[in-house]
Amino acid sequence: MRTVYIIRHGQTLLNKQDKIRSWLNIPLDEQGFSEARKLGWELNRQGVQIDGLFSSDLLRSEQTTIEVAKMAGFQILGTTIGLRPWNVGSLSGTDGPTAHKVMMEHARNDPDKVIGGDGESFNIFKYRVLTCVIGLLNSHPGKVLGLVSHSRGERIIHAWAAGGSCESLGIDLDVFGERGEATASASRVEIKCSLVVGGDDGPSTANNDQEQPPMAGARKSALDGQWYVNDQSRPGKYLRVRRGQGRAAA
Repeated sequence: MRTVYIIRHGQTLLNKQDKIRSWLNIPLDEQGFSEARKLGWELNRQGVQIDGLFSSDLLRSEQTTIEVAKMAGFQILGTTIGLRPWNVGSLSGTDGPTAHKVMMEHARNDPDKVIGGDGESFNIFKYRVLTCVIGLLNSHPGKVLGLVSHSRGERIIHAWAAGGSCESLGIDLDVFGERGEATASASRVEIKCSLVVGGDDGPSTANNDQEQPPMAGARKSALDGQWYVNDQSRPGKYLRVRRGQGRAAA
């Protein structure tokens, strides 16, 4: 079982106005900076042990990461587009409750359809975030990571942890549809999944056939049946391994 802390960024003007942020690259407001510093102080006071922080590459998430790290003494490991929220296209900047209804209709009834004209489908969003989380955890075995993300980002991770079908990236849509955690808050999530190194108490379901790996350290993906090893030069990335053919970039 792997422990991960999901941290939501601090308040922005659009949070205060209850409007959808999505991929709009907006900064924290004054209260957001204060919230982030307070969260870092509180995590330090509670003695929470986090080995390093990754954040989405959007400004509000990066700013939150910096403030939390300064107050708590955590190491910042990097940023990634994988932890961005759902790109909802033209719904960005619109009324939050109204947009949320549209988003949930897409998630439940048409998950492969692009939302908001030039956004991304729910399934693409889900796959992007969850495979990013898997990659980051597998690149840092034995480490407790803090992932600084967004409202729908933290919801999709919680929904995955509660979904009961981890290997197929199954989620609990009711959990996903819940209102996100408060701004600048942290929640602890336990991930038990054979796709994650150290995330399962038993053998990987992808290896039940006892097939021998083509090289030491290779793991068979339950998603596509291929063998992969961690790419040490690119955290969160993998190299596909073919028998007798060395490695291929993935």
